[in-house]
Amino acid sequence: MWTGYERKLAISTEEDNQRNLENVDSRLGVSSGEGPTDGDESNKILNSDSSRRNPAREESPVEGQGNVGKIARQLRELQQAHLAFIEKQQQTLEAQLTASTEYRDKVVDSIQSLEKQILELLEENLE
Repeated sequence: MWTGYERKLAISTEEDNQRNLENVDSRLGVSSGEGPTDGDESNKILNSDSSRRNPAREESPVEGQGNVGKIARQLRELQQAHLAFIEKQQQTLEAQLTASTEYRDKVVDSIQSLEKQILELLEENLE
């Protein structure tokens, strides 16, 4: 059973993922096979030592590492939310157990007190 926060987090994450899937084409652009060509292959790398390289991309050899990082962050957030939920549930259960034990002890004490009063009354009536 999810609390409002966990449910909202799960729905928000699911909506984000759906939006990402819907917008993937617009973010990636048109593939070279679909784009218009006029004989100029400007998409080709002509000089491998070009100064137009993206150093951040060179540091991340795995393509889509940004997506992996995003997924890992969402996974950590989900784990934290789940653990917080479980901790709160555990505290609630412990509080209920404590209250139940205290109530049981009070009822047992009250019953024993009433039994004692009944025995005293019976003894008085027998005398």
